Amino acid sequence: VYLLHQSFQTFQTTGYTSIKFGLVGYGLPEAHVHTINGKQRATFEELVGVGLKSLKFTAEGDDFNALPAIELAATGYMLDAKAERIALLISPKDKEFGRSESRAIYPTLKKLEQNGFTLYSFSSYGIAPRNKKTFGTRYDGYVIPHIKKGDRPTHVDYPTELYAKLAAGTQGATFHVGFIEDNDTPKFFSEVSDEILKKAVKDAGRCKSCQCVSFDSLVSRAQCHLTDC
Repeated sequence: VYLLHQSFQTFQTTGYTSIKFGLVGYGLPEAHVHTINGKQRATFEELVGVGLKSLKFTAEGDDFNALPAIELAATGYMLDAKAERIALLISPKDKEFGRSESRAIYPTLKKLEQNGFTLYSFSSYGIAPRNKKTFGTRYDGYVIPHIKKGDRPTHVDYPTELYAKLAAGTQGATFHVGFIEDNDTPKFFSEVSDEILKKAVKDAGRCKSCQCVSFDSLVSRAQCHLTDC
């Protein structure tokens, strides 16, 4: 809740007036859009007051496949062509990236790119959750929060797991989910929100190429991907 609240406030104070949220569940049962008051997209108040409270966790474990959920988030919503599209994936454990995963990742990445999404993955990456100095890593290895050169390394090796690679493919970032679980580091939430905002503002200055596409439900949606002007 604190991550979403901080992100909402950050975008709102920057001048964004129409901010909508959606929920996609995965694991058991299969990936599905979790409606909020009967709607796919909701305001922040509806998300917190109804959406998150209605979520039910039906199984324990950390080996669930989130790829179908990521694809559903990228293709399952009717979005305005001008909308900045951000996906936050929260998982207890990222999946190892092997030969079979290398084949599976590209259809998912293609759907994210075709629909103009930036993915941010929150999972148990190789950053100790009690290390209050390093929150995450941008796609290019840049440490978050950004630091002055000489204090500590400004770049580190980017995570090599599956969801991390998807995030990198959309020029997103990875963060340690432990900070969300602990909920005792306010700066983490502000730094994450600032990082997301910077990318959204950058993308807003780019052009979008859109086409009307019919999906399995025979419902037409605007499929927009970022392109150079």
